Amino acid sequence: MKFARTRLLGPAVVLAAAAVTPLALDRLATAAEPNLAYSCALPGGPADIAVSVAGGAPAGSAFAGYPVALGNITLSVPLPREVLPADAASVAGTAEVAATATEAGAAPVPLAWPALTIATTALTTAAPTLTAKGIPAAYTPKAAGDTVISLGAFTLKLTPAGATAPTTLACTPKPGTVTVLSTIKAEAAPEVGDCGKITAADPSPAGKPGCVYMSGFANVKKLKGASVLNDPAVPGDLAMTNIIVHQPKGGRLLVEVEFATPLQAKATFLGFGFMPTSATMRLTQVSRGFADLDFKDPKNLAGNAVVEMAITVSDATVNGTPLKVGPKCRSARNVKATLTVGPGYTATNGGSMAGEFEIPPFRDCGVGEDISPVLTALVSGPGNYLKLMQSKICVPPSKTLCPPVVPPLKR
Repeated sequence: MKFARTRLLGPAVVLAAAAVTPLALDRLATAAEPNLAYSCALPGGPADIAVSVAGGAPAGSAFAGYPVALGNITLSVPLPREVLPADAASVAGTAEVAATATEAGAAPVPLAWPALTIATTALTTAAPTLTAKGIPAAYTPKAAGDTVISLGAFTLKLTPAGATAPTTLACTPKPGTVTVLSTIKAEAAPEVGDCGKITAADPSPAGKPGCVYMSGFANVKKLKGASVLNDPAVPGDLAMTNIIVHQPKGGRLLVEVEFATPLQAKATFLGFGFMPTSATMRLTQVSRGFADLDFKDPKNLAGNAVVEMAITVSDATVNGTPLKVGPKCRSARNVKATLTVGPGYTATNGGSMAGEFEIPPFRDCGVGEDISPVLTALVSGPGNYLKLMQSKICVPPSKTLCPPVVPPLKR
């Protein structure tokens, strides 16, 4: 059965929920159309009220482990005038609606929905209709499959104009009444590993966390060559970058970035111009990276990204002979790289960014003898060009953009 979204069925309580989901989803959930029988404890004794429900289902499907919004709720109650003081000209208050979520094979779980607000209503008719509005809490399915959302009792807490104490009316479903509101059909979320495991460091309003892949080239000026960072040809070495895009403010856009694992490059150069020298370089982020971008043209951002990293070196060989650099060989100080975004760059669709950085001297290199001066002489110095390509952002659990695609390498 389907909900009637706008009609009232006699003297009824009507729940109308505008379907809203946190992501663009592609499978429809199902909704019931209950015509429910409730018994309400009125001052003159219990009375039966027919309850009809409209809406209540998400606009699309959901994913296990991710919250699903159930949308706005409007509760309309045609109330017998005699339950309120005869001299009250108006009434306001709240409505508390009990609901449960039942996943396949599991016991019902009570849902903590906030109270709905009843706007001030004039008591000018024999059965004034009270209207309560609010937003229920989102529900997060624990597993793939169906989750049934059911209504339970509801309580009206009313404050007539001039009254010193509220009037409370409790209504419960009559025995045998099926109170299913909707069924959420949850899919298994795509596998995204550590994607989105980042919490905003800046207090300004932020979007949902996601992740990207960044690949590119890092030049070593002294060796007159370049190494591939995060090489797509070596899938096992790919490092994911988590990212949060904040809401634009004052024409600026703030983006936070954090490597999930170090960016890695394996390369061979001619040391001192004649010796084949190979090594693995890892760039480990040591503090949160930020991009401060001009948002005047959302399709063509301008600005810089700043990332601070430590460089470590391993698996080194010189002329085919292993060079024992040891387990602690690293740059003597951290590297701060400032990269300028290229034409057409957007935070969500990605693009290029480039700049120069200095390779500091090395320390703690060698086993039995200090070879840090050798590595420093080989590669350390300013003016090393770095260019990265950023993929489109994957915001879990999107199936169209997750997991992120490794961007093509561009010189």
